[in-house]
Amino acid sequence: GRRLARLAERAQVIVVTHLAQVAAFSTNHLRVVKGGDGQVTASSVTQLEGDARIQEMARLLSGLPDSESGLAHARELVETAASLR
Repeated sequence: GRRLARLAERAQVIVVTHLAQVAAFSTNHLRVVKGGDGQVTASSVTQLEGDARIQEMARLLSGLPDSESGLAHARELVETAASLR
């Protein structure tokens, strides 16, 4: 995460990750969801901010967006990453 954050100081970096430890360093967080009805597949992209970002990171960590331990860990990751940027 730190190396990507340093690289992003000089260039635009787009990262696709399922790792909350990497996502914590992002300045913009997008969630991409793919779904379909068996015949047609569609994707949607949502920019996440604030609590929605923390909930998504908690989901990445624990599999549940409302797990208390996952939410606490997600908050800690974001705070730590912000202090290291």
